[in-house]
Amino acid sequence: MKSLLKRDFIAGIACLVIAAFVVWHGQDYSYGNLNNMGPGYLPRILGIALAICGILTILGAINSMERVPRINVRALVFVTLGILTFAFTMNRIGMLPATFLLIHISALSESPYRIFRTLALSLSLCLLSYLIFIVGLNMPIRLHPWSF
Repeated sequence: MKSLLKRDFIAGIACLVIAAFVVWHGQDYSYGNLNNMGPGYLPRILGIALAICGILTILGAINSMERVPRINVRALVFVTLGILTFAFTMNRIGMLPATFLLIHISALSESPYRIFRTLALSLSLCLLSYLIFIVGLNMPIRLHPWSF
């Protein structure tokens, strides 16, 4: 029963549970065939593939010695808080300030908060977000509170 505490074993079980859920819900749709695929074809195939991956992961976990890591509660809280802050402020204050807040709140999960490193990261990610979403994809996203 030592293998029940291994990270890979738990991941394999999670894959099997998700695969069972996907295949079970895929039963509600017609399967079709390879030439004429129905809406239930892809969920079943992906569920079966995920189940195979789960079984292979469980088999690999039986031989490994890696244990489940301790949960970093501080990181869990601050990264989740950063994501929620981004989600709730994106439309109100714009993408650039919301990204800036996301990075700085998430950076509080590290024990020594490094202000200059975090500032450089947030500014570069703001620039990269601008280049990808506004310039590259031409998406109508609010950049700051005064836009639109």
